[in-house]
Amino acid sequence: MPKHKPDYHKAFWKNLPPASYAIILAAIFFTFSSIGFIVDILNAGRLPPGILLGNILFAGLTAIGYVHSFTRNLKIFPLVLLFQIGFTIFLSQPDGTMPAEPALKSRLTLDGLGIMFSIILGYAFFIIFISREGRKQIVLRTEMNLAREMHEVLAPAIHFREDKRFEIYGRTLPAEEVGGDLLDVYRAGNLLTAYIADVSGHGVAAGLLMGMFKSAMHAHLQQNLPLPEILNRANRSLYRLKKKTMFLTCACIRFNESQTAEFALAGHLPILHYRAESGSLERLRISQIPLSVKPDYEFSSGEAAYSPGDWFALLTDGLIETVDAKDREFGLERLEKLLLESRALPPPQLFETALAEINRHGPQTDDQTFLVIRCL
Repeated sequence: MPKHKPDYHKAFWKNLPPASYAIILAAIFFTFSSIGFIVDILNAGRLPPGILLGNILFAGLTAIGYVHSFTRNLKIFPLVLLFQIGFTIFLSQPDGTMPAEPALKSRLTLDGLGIMFSIILGYAFFIIFISREGRKQIVLRTEMNLAREMHEVLAPAIHFREDKRFEIYGRTLPAEEVGGDLLDVYRAGNLLTAYIADVSGHGVAAGLLMGMFKSAMHAHLQQNLPLPEILNRANRSLYRLKKKTMFLTCACIRFNESQTAEFALAGHLPILHYRAESGSLERLRISQIPLSVKPDYEFSSGEAAYSPGDWFALLTDGLIETVDAKDREFGLERLEKLLLESRALPPPQLFETALAEINRHGPQTDDQTFLVIRCL
């Protein structure tokens, strides 16, 4: 599903606590107020005391105005610009009288001390700001690393053979540290169920919903329920536990001892079925809504007969929605053609071949997940 990468620059300044914001503004004010003393030095100490003080305040306040306009409210930028132009003209007029040598020496000493203390105070406030926010960032980084490790546990790479019936391979490549894609294979008796899911959004919130969905799926899969009933129950559980704007799509397929697979989709891309006998690639699809959108929705499933040599591919739209420099998507049809050309490759090479071509098309901007089940 389409996902927009958040603007972390804006989010940082928007969520910065008022106390921290005041500290960084103080650091900026004192650092740039030193310009007022520098202007006085350039004018050989001829600025009247009131003009000197005005320059000090003007330089610091102008710097604060620019910072505030670019971080909080860009609409005030023209006002800051007009303020700078107007006061630059007003505050840059010397009185025309060169101070006597003792007075000049005292004035330049004052300017030098003013510059020194302004920079020291600015530096001190910067250190205070970095210390306050740095501690928070260390804590946040630690929590993000833990969340990333949990994601790796919830959605590990998969590659194994199942009772000489199937070779299964799958990987998920998150676009950020914590992804919202899930792939899983669950075995219970003679039933093997494989599924992938794509949670709306990115980050920790998507990862939490992904974890809840996997827990719900495992709880229901243990009971050997039909796929539609499993999705119905997971749908009702998730609907009560997440924000209204969040949802997830899902594609799942189940194999028993027969040569017929049961599949179900919830707002997801079709499952691709390669038939070795005909050398064709078919789309297994059922038009149904995503999970956790309506709690009373009743899901259904379909069936697909298969033979040795066939394979099934489940994928998320992060693969096909990769765009190039001209904003053109890679597309499902192009991926199908690529997979068909590479149909004889082992599952890991099949995915790597497709991924290499997608990466040549454009950079990754969304979570990318691919799961293939080859029938032996």
